[in-house]
Amino acid sequence: MIVTRGEEASGIATILVPGGTIDVADTLIRTSGLFGTGLSLSYGGIRATLKRTDIRTDGDYASVLYMPGASTVIFSDSHLETSGYAALGVDTREGSVEFERTRIVTHGISSHGLYASKEYTDTPVIDATDTHVTTTGKGAIGLVARLGGKVAMLDRNASSFSVPRDRAALRVGATGQVSKRFAISAGLGVEANLSDYAMVKGELAAKYRW
Repeated sequence: MIVTRGEEASGIATILVPGGTIDVADTLIRTSGLFGTGLSLSYGGIRATLKRTDIRTDGDYASVLYMPGASTVIFSDSHLETSGYAALGVDTREGSVEFERTRIVTHGISSHGLYASKEYTDTPVIDATDTHVTTTGKGAIGLVARLGGKVAMLDRNASSFSVPRDRAALRVGATGQVSKRFAISAGLGVEANLSDYAMVKGELAAKYRW
């Protein structure tokens, strides 16, 4: 069991080890504090494998996984949970994340579940199989693919959102396969306040290739 407390505390972090490897199994990780992380991979070329891990963070802007570089992380049979403002479940900006039989839960305003935003050269990719994402905070989105980031979910997956009555929410669930054949793109569609909807602009498109 790993327990850390304090601002920018991390359960596991890589520092100046490009090309390193991390293997974790049957482990509990608990972090609390502003900008805390369960697993932080700051450099590219790192490969991390986590099996049967339970990682929970408590703090604003905290996340279970923070990965700005082009690394690879694989989770299987795990539970990932965050609590706090803008506490993302998984935050990748350039790397690849794979999930199998894993549950991601977030609690807090704007605490998105899976977040892939292309900020650098490589495209961040999230692939999830038999994985469940649940967000319970205001404005929290289950899956976010931003600026060219990619998120794919396969098999029995669902994302759930909880928002106040005066908000519009998009619920997406799939039985079967959501893959390269099915694509959703949005210019803006995080949430809409129904009382001043005229001020909300954006577009949503969905395509399916048979």
